[in-house]
Amino acid sequence: MTQFCGLKAPGHVYSATLTNSSDDDVTVEVQYAGSDDSQNETVTVTVPKGGSQSLEEKSVQTGEHEQRKFIQNLTVTSANGTTNQLTAPFEGVTSPKQNWQFEVGQDGSLKSVSQ
Repeated sequence: MTQFCGLKAPGHVYSATLTNSSDDDVTVEVQYAGSDDSQNETVTVTVPKGGSQSLEEKSVQTGEHEQRKFIQNLTVTSANGTTNQLTAPFEGVTSPKQNWQFEVGQDGSLKSVSQ
């Protein structure tokens, strides 16, 4: 009989949608992480006011395997230069997620929004 230990899957976010509910366009720096620091990747996106932006899944080739990267950190810069940051583990994420929702609020704050 096979026994499984109680390890749960990591609460990683692989892809997401970023919604901007503020009155200004915002710039968001998205940091993706791999299994080691050399695989980290940063993408910068602009999200128009009242709009949204998809954060695509990224992967890295490690030898013969393709490995999924996960979103490690989001930093939003508002029109007035204020920055807010959200770092994994994200609120509400208890298992691997795709197309997770993040929202920039009126005040430029960033939050993890459950689906």
